[in-house]
Amino acid sequence: PAARSQAALTRSLMSDVEAPTPGRCIRQSITRTEGVIAACVLLWGLFALVICTYAAIGKTFDPIVRGPQVIGCKGWGIYKSEGTEFRGFGW
Repeated sequence: PAARSQAALTRSLMSDVEAPTPGRCIRQSITRTEGVIAACVLLWGLFALVICTYAAIGKTFDPIVRGPQVIGCKGWGIYKSEGTEFRGFGW
C-alpha cells in the first residue's frame, strides 16, 4: 500500500514534467551576475590552490619555512630536527 501511494504521488508530481528526448540537450542560460559569481568562486579556488601548493612545497624543502619539528616525547622519539630535543608534556 505505501509503495502504491508513493508511486501515485510521484506520477502526479511528474505529470507536467516533459520527458527528455534522446540526443536533445536542454540548455539553461545563466544571468550575468551568476556568471560573475561563478568566475569569482573559480578564481578564489585557483588562488587558494596556488597558495596551498606553494606552502606545501616550501614546508617540504625549506627548513626555514618548516621550523623545528619533534615527533616523540622525553624518553622516546621517532624524529627530531637539528637543534631540538625530546621533551615531555610538562605535566
